[in-house]
Amino acid sequence: MEKQIKKPFTIGGFTVSRLLMYFVIYSIAGYIIETLFALITKGVLESRKSFLYRTIL
Repeated sequence: MEKQIKKPFTIGGFTVSRLLMYFVIYSIAGYIIETLFALITKGVLESRKSFLYRTIL
């Protein structure tokens, strides 16, 4: 009797853990790019911490 190898669950060819990793990495990268863009265009470093707290709560 042969053992069956269980394949991991995938979405679009990506495992769930890889999708979560991509989400976290691109979220952080987007936050940094958005902050730098605001700094360059407005010349002021804006804090977006309260926006994050208001969105979650």
